[in-house]
Amino acid sequence: MRTIGLFLAVLFIPVLAGAEIGEVEGGTPAPSGCVTGIAFDGEYVWAADRKSDRIYRIDHQSGTVAGSFEGPGYFMTGLAFDGEYLWVSDIDFTDTSTESYTGKIYRVDPASGMTVGVINPPSPDPAGLAFDGEYLWVSDSGEKNITCISPEDGTTIISFRSPARDPRGLAWDGKYLWVADRSEDELYRVDPESGRVIMILHSPGPYPWGLAWGRERLLSADYQEDIISTIAVFGDRKYTRSKQRHAMVEFTHDIINFGPGTVKDLMVYLAVPTDRASQEIIDISYGAEPDDIKKDRYGQRAALFHGKELPAQGRFASIMKVEAKIYDVAYHLFPEKVGGLDDIPSGIRSRFLQDDDKYRLEDVAIQEAVSEAVGGEKNPYWIARNIFDYLRDRLFYK
Repeated sequence: MRTIGLFLAVLFIPVLAGAEIGEVEGGTPAPSGCVTGIAFDGEYVWAADRKSDRIYRIDHQSGTVAGSFEGPGYFMTGLAFDGEYLWVSDIDFTDTSTESYTGKIYRVDPASGMTVGVINPPSPDPAGLAFDGEYLWVSDSGEKNITCISPEDGTTIISFRSPARDPRGLAWDGKYLWVADRSEDELYRVDPESGRVIMILHSPGPYPWGLAWGRERLLSADYQEDIISTIAVFGDRKYTRSKQRHAMVEFTHDIINFGPGTVKDLMVYLAVPTDRASQEIIDISYGAEPDDIKKDRYGQRAALFHGKELPAQGRFASIMKVEAKIYDVAYHLFPEKVGGLDDIPSGIRSRFLQDDDKYRLEDVAIQEAVSEAVGGEKNPYWIARNIFDYLRDRLFYK
């Protein structure tokens, strides 16, 4: 196959100064109408297009399409770069009479466009590829799994269920996998050993397919909008808000004394909501003003309504009305950036590790469960995550 030089200027979106996690820093129109897989070699972005059956080389800085060559297959779905070769996943949809197909993964020399090797994927519908420095990762949108394979012969190393209902593109950021979910329009950062999601970003477009990693940024190709976006991943923002709604909530605490005696010194406490990541309080009002605002031992505020005496058949209602802005919240947690257990401030440690007869932290059953859940893990994020998953899988209510 021969390389054909193209020089098509495209417009890049200006990079945002101080862009935060999940924000689009820049983007360029795709070189053709149906880009699926993308890869980054440190200088150029490579894009596979299933309509034109070509692989394009795009200058990362200017957006100029510097060249292209014919793809090795009929329906290219993913790209990865291993430092020397491009890897191309493809659906071999040649028997149209039965609508049956089998996937292929080709190793391609990017300088010449020549196919120099081919292996079979672990399942018939490969949709995305990533290279982690040693192995290839393959997503399958039909069987909804993600598999690590040997680039030598396709031998499966590890496989787990995809967190995405419709997994497409994959990328490797040096420690974790990124998975594009076409059905939810989300991008997942995934632990490659367990398949657990540790962070979710919203996709810039409605049909994320190709993913690549380059210069501490995530590149995402949208199949519907034909845009290759650059997304900020690291930053200081602890969470991202979305889907703002306006809420009006009226809470009524109603007491009826069915008798026969009188209730003496009736006191009702209503917890007073405060601003938090998922909400901003606009206004709080009451049916009748509370007699006092108290704080519990944790500093949480509560409105006190003092009914004093409530005779038989009497009724005492305490009403609180709250107006607020409500948000969906996605937290940005980086296990590789947390400190050690010894870095936890003593005040935080003593507050959240209090023991009493309800917790019984020294009980043998509790200690054995903790040991089983945590194992030898030292990272505080994974300790907490392991305990959470352990309880979720085993706890039941009776």
